[in-house]
Amino acid sequence: MEANANVIISREQLAQFLTISERAVYPLAFDRQTWLVVLYEGEEYAGYQFRVQR
Repeated sequence: MEANANVIISREQLAQFLTISERAVYPLAFDRQTWLVVLYEGEEYAGYQFRVQR
């Protein structure tokens, strides 16, 4: 994951983001170093990503 140096968020924006978004993290049974991260905004599905812990 890369940071976008052109985007700067305020404390208020950060607080809002952290309260709106929820993440559920699930380690994969066949590869414990890889996690499925599911993103929700409130009760609504918003996306997913895989995180590899190496």
